[in-house]
Amino acid sequence: WLVTITALLLYHLLLFTSFRHAPVLEANLINYLWPLCIILFTPLLLPGHPLSLHHLLAGALGLAGSVLVMVDGHLQLQQAHLPGYLLALGAAIVWGAYSVLSRRLPPAPAVVTAAACLPAGLLALLLAWMLEGPLPFARIPQGDWLLIAGLALGPMGAAFVTWYLALRDGDPRRIGALAYLTPLLSTLLLVWLNGEQLTPRHLLAGALIMGGALLGLLVKTPKTRPVAEPLS
Repeated sequence: WLVTITALLLYHLLLFTSFRHAPVLEANLINYLWPLCIILFTPLLLPGHPLSLHHLLAGALGLAGSVLVMVDGHLQLQQAHLPGYLLALGAAIVWGAYSVLSRRLPPAPAVVTAAACLPAGLLALLLAWMLEGPLPFARIPQGDWLLIAGLALGPMGAAFVTWYLALRDGDPRRIGALAYLTPLLSTLLLVWLNGEQLTPRHLLAGALIMGGALLGLLVKTPKTRPVAEPLS
């Protein structure tokens, strides 16, 4: 409970604060280092999970594809936005570390992860009230409350639960490579739902990401899940 609530709160605090101090595109791009962090942290935090060249190459291909799919010649890192970049990097490190550390924790039912979102959200509201004063709940339209509830119970809740289940039962090195499918799928959804144009850049990015994901899946891993040393 302590690890999950802390990770959820700290990750979102760092990520959304980074958006205030750097352009969203650049901050989000740096945040997408978290799949690579998972791959790199795995041998450090999980005994019996060494890295191979295939894992590193899979992570590099996924990162390259993500950069290509998210950037359209407008990326300009500026020193003035350095605090925001560092906050986004911190968010990536926190989520990568939590994802790997979840394998060191005693396996728990998925409902525990879903339930941990509630105290994390309440702590976030308390922190916002302490730092910024009264929260403008009255100015939020009723329809937006329904959207917020639907987002929490649907896509966001399902994402956290399925992510925990994947890490509880899967190989973090493979999952880190597969996680780079996220920006590609987001782009394809925009093409499908919003009529966005699919360009050769997107196709090349998709080839890189899919290649990295397939390469990560082809690496042989032990069939049994090693018993990790418990966290003190």
